[in-house]
Amino acid sequence: MILGVALAGKEGLETFKSFFRKIFRRKGPSRPVGGGRHRFGVLLFLLGNALLLAVAYLPAALDWQLAVRSRMILDLVGDVLIIVSFFVLGEQFWEKLKRLFTWEPA
Repeated sequence: MILGVALAGKEGLETFKSFFRKIFRRKGPSRPVGGGRHRFGVLLFLLGNALLLAVAYLPAALDWQLAVRSRMILDLVGDVLIIVSFFVLGEQFWEKLKRLFTWEPA
């Protein structure tokens, strides 16, 4: 943002910020996620985590030699699967996930 202000000035920065606000604004209440979409999102989430765990532990356990580039690509694919799964699972899942990390007295 500092570079944006330096190059475009305050008006340019405001134009830039309003452009991104238009892209990411909510378009109304979200619809509930159906059963199929939920199962697909959970599958993506589990596959992403399984891939990350496999890349982390299987080479050491089975004495495999993975190239650094291959390992990095597999890690990136696992991360992308997990991130995509959050968007597929929808807003209700986000709320459940936030509640998981919110302390509530018993």
